Amino acid sequence: MDQIYRLLPVAALMAFAAVPARADTLDVCADVPGAACAYKGTAGLQAAVDAAGVGDTIKIDAGIYRPGATQDVPFTDDGEALRIRGAVLINRKKLHIEAAPGAVFDGSDGTPSNAFVIVGSDVSFNNINIRDYQSGSDTDDIYDGHGLFFINSRGVVTNTSIHGTKKMALTIRGASTLDVSGLRITDSHMGIWLEENAKLTLRNSLVSGSEEAGIGGYDITETLIENSVFVGNLDDGIYAPDTGHIVVRNSIIAGNAPYGMRALTGGVIEIENSLMFGDVEAAYFTDGETAKVVLGEGVVTDIDPKLDADYLPQAAAPALKGIGLKSRPGAAEIKTD
Repeated sequence: MDQIYRLLPVAALMAFAAVPARADTLDVCADVPGAACAYKGTAGLQAAVDAAGVGDTIKIDAGIYRPGATQDVPFTDDGEALRIRGAVLINRKKLHIEAAPGAVFDGSDGTPSNAFVIVGSDVSFNNINIRDYQSGSDTDDIYDGHGLFFINSRGVVTNTSIHGTKKMALTIRGASTLDVSGLRITDSHMGIWLEENAKLTLRNSLVSGSEEAGIGGYDITETLIENSVFVGNLDDGIYAPDTGHIVVRNSIIAGNAPYGMRALTGGVIEIENSLMFGDVEAAYFTDGETAKVVLGEGVVTDIDPKLDADYLPQAAAPALKGIGLKSRPGAAEIKTD
């Protein structure tokens, strides 16, 4: 760990956005022999982020980027003082980050960290491929093992793949607002985690094989899910405790356990024009007087979508028209090391 950063007060989080933007591009390449660029490897990416001006673009060349030095930001969760540890920290920046095909952020070397921590920033990511980020102790005060960790930020995430994170693949905390499309999350501890008053719009995305929920919307979070697939998650596909509100449209909820959708306390899940099929215990669950799952018009429960290897429905039944993924989500999967 190199540094500990202080969080910006919420009222001032986005003040930097009023500064006139430049249009510079900073190029980052993998730290390999013969590489010819100003910013090399994960350390070079951090340096490029730190050097970037408002509205700049960071382009990341093909190659493997592994965590090295880390940075912490303080965070308070239910009164507990924590540290959020990032391999790359984006702090009070307005940036676009674009990765070339073949660029992979690989945390499998065992260094506990989150791939990216975004604090008080306005950042768009495209074609990011994150895999196997590790966590340390479950009893310390450090959050690590996440893919993208947003705190009090705005973000746009497109064509991104997150695989095998030890904690949450996508974490959205505080007063964050995200617009996400083409996201592919596979085999992580938890797919998507929202708390406080975070807001998420999720389109044409896949969440599969999570050890816990595919998505959990806690506190007073708001989520809209469209044309997406939640399949094979092991502790509910869609989960809304507290007073979280989740709306699901044109999507497939299939093969999750124990419930496809679960609302607790004051949580509300609304679903329409979607397919629910083959969840282990039940397609939905309600609990208490205020928690509810609302099945609207066009909810299909008796058709197997016959998902193919890319989780696209093979069934051509008219009832499934417009339901599920529009195309294969996520950045290209890279087999090389």
